[in-house]
Amino acid sequence: MTNPSADPRSWVGCAVSGAAGEPLGRVSTVYTEPTSGAATWAAVDVGGGATALVPLDRVSVDGAGIRVPYDAEQLRTAPAYDPAVDLSHDDVARLGHHYAQRAPRPPAPPEEGPGWMVRHEERLRVLTDTVVTGRVRVRKHLVTEERTFTVEVTREEITVEHEEVPPGERVALPAGEQAPVGEQVLELVRHEERVVVTKEVVPVERVRVVRSVVTEPQEVRGVVRREVLDVAQDHRG
Repeated sequence: MTNPSADPRSWVGCAVSGAAGEPLGRVSTVYTEPTSGAATWAAVDVGGGATALVPLDRVSVDGAGIRVPYDAEQLRTAPAYDPAVDLSHDDVARLGHHYAQRAPRPPAPPEEGPGWMVRHEERLRVLTDTVVTGRVRVRKHLVTEERTFTVEVTREEITVEHEEVPPGERVALPAGEQAPVGEQVLELVRHEERVVVTKEVVPVERVRVVRSVVTEPQEVRGVVRREVLDVAQDHRG
C-alpha cells in the first residue's frame, strides 16, 4: 500500500476509516511520545462535537487517509478522556482494555516490611500533540492602477517666410507675357506623430508556498510533590 505521508504530524485533518472501510471521522489531534516521537493515540472527531481516542499501533495509511482496525461502535463507546490533561496510566489502561490491547502494567510498589518505609514522589509526564493552528490560502486577484509615461512625439509645423526680390532682379516681363495679378493657393500636407497605447500580458513572478517542520526546545514547568523522610532519634542515657 502506498504511504503518502509517514509523518504522524501530517495526519491532522485526515479522514479515518474503520476495519470495513466505513468512514469514522477525521483526526483532530495526534499524541506522540516525547522521547521516541512515535505516534501513540489519535483524537478522532466522530461528529456532534464528540471525539474518541484511538490507538495508532495498528494504523495503516492510504491515499484517502488512515485506517484503523475498529468500527464506529468501538469509537462511540470508547472511555471518555480530558483533552486538556495528559493521559494518565489509568486512562491508557482503560482505553487499552476497551480496544482489547495489552496495556502495560506499572511496576509493583515495594512491599513495606518491618523497619522499612516506602517514600513516594510525583513525576512530570509530558506528551506532545499536533493540532491545527492555521491555514494558508494564496489567492490571485486583479489590481487596476494608472501609470504615467513621458513619450517624445514629432510633428511638422509650417512657417511662412517673406523675402523681397532684389532690385536688380525686378525686370518687367515683355508685353503679353506679364503674369496676371490674382489669387493663388499653395497646399502643403502637414504630418505629426500620435501616441498609440497598447497593453500586453507578460509573466513577471512565480510564487511557491513551502511548508517546513521546525523543531525547537520548549520549557515546560510543573509543580510536583515528594515525600521527605525525617528521622527522629530518641537518645536515652
